[in-house]
Amino acid sequence: MILFGEFNVFSPAEVLAILHKLRATLHPAGRLILEIQTYEAGERAGHCDPSEQRFPSGLFSDQPYHCRTESRWLPGEEVAVQTFSVTELAGGRKQVYRSTTQAWSDGDLADLLSNSGFSEAAPRDQWPCNTDALRLWVARVN
Repeated sequence: MILFGEFNVFSPAEVLAILHKLRATLHPAGRLILEIQTYEAGERAGHCDPSEQRFPSGLFSDQPYHCRTESRWLPGEEVAVQTFSVTELAGGRKQVYRSTTQAWSDGDLADLLSNSGFSEAAPRDQWPCNTDALRLWVARVN
């Protein structure tokens, strides 16, 4: 089973449920390959400067819109929160969207995988990736 890059957007409870379901579907000696944002990348996402952009259309609307993006880091939860305040230019309709990124330390991730029925969980350094923000982990079914 392979999970790419978006593992961090789920809450810890959702991650645990996902891992338990994955564990149940894998054959004995099966492997989980997990691409996850590093702790540092998760924290960096919470310290980005605010930005504002206008778009002719895009992710948040089919109409032209203005988007203000603000980020904050919640150290107690180890979560970055991005808030997207979107205003459609024609009618002035406003919407607010949020995205969360859970930062997982190597120790916490290893414990999480172990508690979900996986063994030999470890990061892999030999992995062709064009960014230091992502890391590959491999774990085996117990």
